[in-house]
Amino acid sequence: MLSKGELRGILLSLPTAEINVSKDKNTTVGYRVRLRVTIRGNLNFLFAIRRSLLQHEIESKINPMESKNRPRPVLYITGISNLENLYEKFILHSKYSNVNWNTFAQVMWMVRQDKHLTQKGLDSILSIKDLI
Repeated sequence: MLSKGELRGILLSLPTAEINVSKDKNTTVGYRVRLRVTIRGNLNFLFAIRRSLLQHEIESKINPMESKNRPRPVLYITGISNLENLYEKFILHSKYSNVNWNTFAQVMWMVRQDKHLTQKGLDSILSIKDLI
């Protein structure tokens, strides 16, 4: 059983999984698929998370200001190998999550297999994206 402090730390650092599909005329299907996991919090907290992730060979990037409309710090995890490591080492053990990690993992697998580069794969990802 987790203590209140541990539970509060987990809930403050709930990651958000994002599947972004955008137009890109340089690809064969005309769209680009990008995956990332976002963690928000104060800057010191995000630096601590980043150090912990690096110990597990997961690279991340911290932006001190997410955008003009959201001027708070944010940590991004991108790259298929970093996302797979994150999923394998952390997500499977999380009971407290607001993301359907199984569907996100399904899209990660499709990207790893280059299925997102075909029209059939892109259509499949778009239907999965509606479920998240």
